[in-house]
Amino acid sequence: MMSARLTYVGTGIVLLAGAALARADGPGVVEQIKKALAGTKISLAQAIETAQKEVPDDPVVDAELKWNRAPVYFEAELLAGRTLKEVRIDPVTGKLLGTDDQKLDETAALALADLRQALAGAKLTAVQAIQVAVKEVPDGQPIAIELEGEPGRLAYGVKLLQGDQLREAKVDLVQGKVFDVVTEPLPLALWTFDALESGKTPPDLRVRETHPGPKLGVWQVAADSTAPSKPNVLALSTDEPKATFNVALFQPMAYKDLDLRVRIKANSGQVDQAGGLVWRCNDENNYYICRINPLEDNFRVYKVVDGKRSQLQSTEFKAETGKWYHVRAVMVGDQITCYVDGKKYLDVKDDTFKDAGLVGLWTKADASSSFDDLAVFAPPAAKPEEKAKGKAQDVGDDDD
Repeated sequence: MMSARLTYVGTGIVLLAGAALARADGPGVVEQIKKALAGTKISLAQAIETAQKEVPDDPVVDAELKWNRAPVYFEAELLAGRTLKEVRIDPVTGKLLGTDDQKLDETAALALADLRQALAGAKLTAVQAIQVAVKEVPDGQPIAIELEGEPGRLAYGVKLLQGDQLREAKVDLVQGKVFDVVTEPLPLALWTFDALESGKTPPDLRVRETHPGPKLGVWQVAADSTAPSKPNVLALSTDEPKATFNVALFQPMAYKDLDLRVRIKANSGQVDQAGGLVWRCNDENNYYICRINPLEDNFRVYKVVDGKRSQLQSTEFKAETGKWYHVRAVMVGDQITCYVDGKKYLDVKDDTFKDAGLVGLWTKADASSSFDDLAVFAPPAAKPEEKAKGKAQDVGDDDD
């Protein structure tokens, strides 16, 4: 079943349907998690117990093994009044590494206050929820837990690595038992930028332009307190002319059929604020791209062939400058479907690019944007035909 996650991202409580846990700076996610787990001497439950000694009687919002960090550590977030307290624990010694306080805005504080009140009727703590989940998923190693709100139900989602699969056991906190176990996909490749040095360009990033301007845009890792996956994002700073497309390609892996996802925030742009995803890319002049644009209030998918961009489909979508959106493109064969925040808006066929290509990020002209957690998943299994949301239109050539 699909659950609605309550996740704090700095600007308030945001509902993320089926949000992926995985965070890494490159491929081999399963191997990275296993390596991190092998180096730990304490469990996730023990890390939470240490955190709760620091913040007694305050509920755990989420906790996880930060397996893509160097060094690896546990982090727990607990609600302490109107503050979200982040507690870091050494995975070998079990000792406290440090704490940070994150003040909540009014919306976030009210939402978490409601959760605190609801937790008054809970029969299980976070540690007990993990114990229940482990019994339900034999040989599963807990790596994360997150408080989830659903209509009429309060639960912890406990993520466990079982073999090469990520399993999530949903534990009802009132009934005290597991009511659902789902298998979540782990990405084929994933870039989060959190372990990279701020102010540097990622070493595997190829910066290019379609219709080059006088100066390449600057793609650099930057700290961003609003990032869905803190602390860093990949930020583009550019002032290119109207005709230029800013392209950042990740190498060396190439993909054909794929499920490509990223979070994007438009920061500025007088001429344009469009930004999005690139896939099946041969070079900076040949690729597919889907993008949102706060200046135009639309969501579109294009192909770029020999530098000429042709619009495949467009729909109305109102986006805001400075707000994070989850943009997703799925392509299998010649079928392209594109989503924003879990909702499908575009659905079109095109067979111009039939072979595997690089994936990447894209903006137009002076659109300076930030990107977080670029992920490549295997495409989902075929499902019954589903109509795209909104009034999508298939359109021909379009260079606006």
